[in-house]
Amino acid sequence: MDLVSLSQLGRIEEETEVIKGLKIKLHTLSSGDQEFVAKAITPSTNSETSIIAGLPTVQQIVLAKSTVSINGEAGTFEQFLEAYKVMQHEVIRTIYTAYLSLLDKQDKVVEELKKK
Repeated sequence: MDLVSLSQLGRIEEETEVIKGLKIKLHTLSSGDQEFVAKAITPSTNSETSIIAGLPTVQQIVLAKSTVSINGEAGTFEQFLEAYKVMQHEVIRTIYTAYLSLLDKQDKVVEELKKK
């Protein structure tokens, strides 16, 4: 197995129509992506003060790093983060729920791989 195949092992990628007219393609995070997210999270990331100051929440950081495209348009982490920072909370929660469902699917794939 080559390194690219190994790095994609267990990765789940899926597009979801969150609300009418808003399609988000997400992927599960690699260990390198998770390290990036951990470094991006400050101790005050979810505090009321940081939200008032316009700093991103943990959910917004995770979603920005796991987003492949919004309505078919690829972007950078920074672009996706800005998009998530202006979305309504209910929309963010719906997208995050879709991300959590990818993690459940990933767990099942990893369990199947362990059996082989």
